[in-house]
Amino acid sequence: MKSEVQRLGGWLVALALVALSAGCASAPDQRRAAERGPEQNVGAPPSGDEAAVAPLPDNPASSPARRVELREPMVGPDGASLISRGEVDALLERGPAVVFQHVDTEPHHEEGVFVGFLIVDISTQAHSFVAPQLRVGDVVTHVNLVKLERPDHYLNAWSTLAEADEIRVDFRRDGQPAHAIWRVE
Repeated sequence: MKSEVQRLGGWLVALALVALSAGCASAPDQRRAAERGPEQNVGAPPSGDEAAVAPLPDNPASSPARRVELREPMVGPDGASLISRGEVDALLERGPAVVFQHVDTEPHHEEGVFVGFLIVDISTQAHSFVAPQLRVGDVVTHVNLVKLERPDHYLNAWSTLAEADEIRVDFRRDGQPAHAIWRVE
């Protein structure tokens, strides 16, 4: 139960990162296939008879109502990164699970005590929005001042995004506390 609680709490860590890349819609398998390139046809029938297998139609339920195009990160006059309200709303429409398409985390303990969630991977698309503020190796402890320890904490932090003027991620880098802020405009 504890590992499940920590795994679900990791969703919140990923949430903040994905909030910054709301326009990214590829699933992890699609992302990996794109990185491998066209020479490796994932999902080809073992017989090699591609004509015998018709592609499946898109599932309208899996498509977001709105898609936000990728853009270069913007920075405000105070040095905080900027994200539009439209990007945040598009993320919220896609639901809490969208986070796991772009960020991999794992529970992090120090001296047997749970500290937060270690960022172990960030998709290429999400990386352009979160760097240099967050990076692989950071241990995320809070999102919008919600401490991440249980699944309901993830949902509480998720719900703060609808009205938030900023997204704040508290984390530890090399053992030192730090935070990153993205202002919602």
